[in-house]
Amino acid sequence: QERTLSINQRLIVLGFFLDRLDEMSADSFDEAALMKLIALYESKNFFVEQVPRMLASVHFDEKNFFDVMSMLAAQIPDEIISVAKLTTDYKQFGSLRKKILAEYATVIENFLVNEIFQSCCPWRFDGGIVNNFGLFLAKYKIFEMMLLSAAIKNFVDKGALIRLASYFTASITHVEEYQRRIFIGLANYDAFNLIESLLDGGD
Repeated sequence: QERTLSINQRLIVLGFFLDRLDEMSADSFDEAALMKLIALYESKNFFVEQVPRMLASVHFDEKNFFDVMSMLAAQIPDEIISVAKLTTDYKQFGSLRKKILAEYATVIENFLVNEIFQSCCPWRFDGGIVNNFGLFLAKYKIFEMMLLSAAIKNFVDKGALIRLASYFTASITHVEEYQRRIFIGLANYDAFNLIESLLDGGD
């Protein structure tokens, strides 16, 4: 909900948080350490000093993005696969993508919050917090590509976006098989690799 950052930037910061939480969970649970971590991320100094460093450390890799999205395309319904073709021209549509993400940021944010609760992120499947966050990121990027596809065809307004979110939820989020396929497909990616492959901090 930190609206001073773009959606992709918020997800980058969330990814760093969950990576640290995953490390903590691997050890014996320490409630005091967890509360300290939460307090750090909520502090003003954190956003002034640490967040810019986090964002600067992430270098979006367009080739990896294409590779990951192509892999994901094989895990989802045929009617959505064509969306992966957009990844070959991801940079070409950069200005349109940024415009859409900014214009409909509140609706997209609500969509992501809904996905978090519906998918029990980051504990949907056994296999670690980071891997479940990867599933969440992958689904968001598939949705973003669907949104971009609609925008290119001049088929985006608030109502169309809500219908698109509803279609995506019914087609992907409510189908356990597709989510598990995506989860397994991302199993070999660590948190930082996923962040650099899927999130452009410049958006």
